[in-house]
Amino acid sequence: MKNLEKIIEGIEINNLKKNFYKNEKLFKVVEKFIKKNKLILYGGYALNLILPKNKKFYKKYTESDFDCYSYNALNMAYKLGNILKKNNYKYIKIKKAKHEKTYKVYVGTVNVVDFSQIEKKIYNIFLSLHKIEKKKLIYNDNFILIPMALLKRNLHYEISRPEGSYYRWEKIDKRLKLFEESYFSDKKVKKKNFTKNPENLLKCKNMLLDYIKINKNPIIDTYAIKLLKNIKNINCCRFNKYSYLLQILSTTYKKTVKNIIDIVNKSVNKNKYKIIVICKTNTSSYIDILKVRTRIQLLDLENNNFINLISIIKVKNNCFSIQNKNGFVLGSYDTILCFLYSYYISYLIASNINKNRITSTLKDTQYNINFYEKLIKNIGTKKRYLKKCYGKELSKEDIYKKNWFKRLSLLKI
Repeated sequence: MKNLEKIIEGIEINNLKKNFYKNEKLFKVVEKFIKKNKLILYGGYALNLILPKNKKFYKKYTESDFDCYSYNALNMAYKLGNILKKNNYKYIKIKKAKHEKTYKVYVGTVNVVDFSQIEKKIYNIFLSLHKIEKKKLIYNDNFILIPMALLKRNLHYEISRPEGSYYRWEKIDKRLKLFEESYFSDKKVKKKNFTKNPENLLKCKNMLLDYIKINKNPIIDTYAIKLLKNIKNINCCRFNKYSYLLQILSTTYKKTVKNIIDIVNKSVNKNKYKIIVICKTNTSSYIDILKVRTRIQLLDLENNNFINLISIIKVKNNCFSIQNKNGFVLGSYDTILCFLYSYYISYLIASNINKNRITSTLKDTQYNINFYEKLIKNIGTKKRYLKKCYGKELSKEDIYKKNWFKRLSLLKI
């Protein structure tokens, strides 16, 4: 059997090399285009670029797998298509990907690049962040890359979705370990003091926890630390006055928001606090899983301080892995890290828009990330890679039906 495996491996390597040398000039044209237009690389190719030579997972003869962000994605696809035509390539096709606002460019059967749309404001911030991060990277090329936090977020996102990505887990696990060994191995978690929870909100907090427990909404914030570590301190685990008391996921988003607002209205002293409900809808791809969320704040009428009571995040077209603890449903370690990194990126971007904003929130989110990453090192594979999940993943059949009446092929030249 081992001899057969070697024969098959030999054939696969031979085919990889043959395709690589056959398409080498084609990918050089694409590479030049990406660099010239300052497109931002993400995905496996970007990760492989910044790993040390002895940790790279792509072979020298592996064909390039380019995924790029652009604030003008479709136009970039057309522009590259015309350049490829001028270079005498045939059977060029541009088509929509299954992900919204992503466009694939093919030459024959070879997918040479994917272009994904982001806002120009976010694109410019990513450019600035790359200039800062490049000083720390083991990297000598002149591609522009997405922030390391987003590369990391995307890996946890894959591990947190058993229905959508289970078949990629072995590959993702290896890549994540290589990434962490190269850049994240020296993180330390210093013990922090908790910020005292207002005693007059204890009734409200307990009513919210009862609702969350009964309705099995996954908890993904620092309160999950309290449950996972069996911490008895009632103030656990807010690390500053801006920390949320609770953050949860919901597949019945509108109903959950309405019911929680009702609970807050019934349990909070209106003479002491003003209730503020902030509904956020963000279509930017960098925080796709935070696209729709509601934050409930309380304004203390005596001192004008804000308390972030709860954040409710809508789950749609994803099924995030979960675990049970003391009757509560919690996000798995990777689900929690996926959302923590998503928040971290959103705070990082906000701090680049306004330098004076949310510095402490950014630091606390990094602390929480470090805490969970330390925790995850001490658990086994079975406790980490969980099959049970919350939500509904779009199946191939769902995507097929969704796209049935859409014109997916945009250009053939």
